[in-house]
Amino acid sequence: QGNAEVMFLLQGGTPQACIEWRLGGSRWVGYLDGLHEMGGLFVELKVTGRPLAESWQSVNGKNMKVPWYAGYWPEMALYAEGCKQKFGRPFTGYLVCVTLEAIPDIRIIAFEPGTGREAQLAQIEAQTPAICDYKEGAQIPPRCESCDWCKLTRGFVVEPAESWWLV
Repeated sequence: QGNAEVMFLLQGGTPQACIEWRLGGSRWVGYLDGLHEMGGLFVELKVTGRPLAESWQSVNGKNMKVPWYAGYWPEMALYAEGCKQKFGRPFTGYLVCVTLEAIPDIRIIAFEPGTGREAQLAQIEAQTPAICDYKEGAQIPPRCESCDWCKLTRGFVVEPAESWWLV
């Protein structure tokens, strides 16, 4: 069934569709790689140089095996909400990912309504007012020391060497 839905979308969808919606008191704009309004489907295309494999990550203090697509949940939830607000019904989002290997690995993941998207939206909505305050300069954002903004504004810092091998 999923293959038929993707083929339906790829054959009759609108490429590079722009949608707008409101969430957390803010206006959001998204550009979908593909949208099929009548079919209730949208597609996000991703190209990566690394293999699409699970990885071990710390989640809530526990090491867990996390699927490669886990980081796309917020984006897909936002786009699904945008489609729902614009068209008045739930949409299924498809993440189509291709690797840049000699023999590409192609994966298609369906983000269907009711599969955790609401939890992602609630989390984003709760964080939106603070993000708007950061953007407007009303608050100083917390530093993560790994994003581009932190790298650009860090300045030069002399850090002591850690003797990690002695622990």
